[in-house]
Amino acid sequence: LKDESNEELNHTFHRINLDNKCPKHNYKLISKKMDLIEAISQAIDDYKIDLVVMGNKGKTSALGVFMGSSTTKTMASVKKCPILAIPMNAEFRVPYEIAFATSYKRHYDAEVLDPLRYMANCCGSAIRIVHINEEEHLDKVQESNLKTLRAYLNPIENSVHWMPNFTSKTQAIQVFLEELGIGMLAMVNYEHSFFGNLLHEPIIKKLAFNIDIPILVIPGTK
Repeated sequence: LKDESNEELNHTFHRINLDNKCPKHNYKLISKKMDLIEAISQAIDDYKIDLVVMGNKGKTSALGVFMGSSTTKTMASVKKCPILAIPMNAEFRVPYEIAFATSYKRHYDAEVLDPLRYMANCCGSAIRIVHINEEEHLDKVQESNLKTLRAYLNPIENSVHWMPNFTSKTQAIQVFLEELGIGMLAMVNYEHSFFGNLLHEPIIKKLAFNIDIPILVIPGTK
């Protein structure tokens, strides 16, 4: 099993080298006999990892059938750094439009939003803040959180969008991504967060959620 693991790692390494000739990039191959989540968490600590990148099983996949169970568990469980899930076989496209899905129920501080800001600055992206209408009006806490969120995102181009409350949140997000030509979906992983609600929707509601863009999941502060 160890030999097979090393062989696959080397195969992946050679494929990356063929596609990417940037001299600034360095690679280290790690093979461990342990639980995936534990191995990733240990590597984050050992190598001061800033971003974990994972692939899914297919070019499109249902959320929660969702990018393969290993990717789903990692995105839900790893809270030490952001997770970027990439659809397998997807061609690289600069995400000039990033959707940030939120309920406005939590206050986002600068530390939480830094990965989103960094990604947008690197790619020259606009950030489209999307909220699903579960209520007729935002309450005072939500309004304050929205104001703070936009202040933190400035001067990055950003705009606020409201989506109707479809039969499922995944359906609402799917429609939004398609209508605006979104290149990346970003969410924050708090307990009872928008991301958590997506994962816990009944499978039948998630089967229509096919996505071929990267998903960035940012851990929330405690």
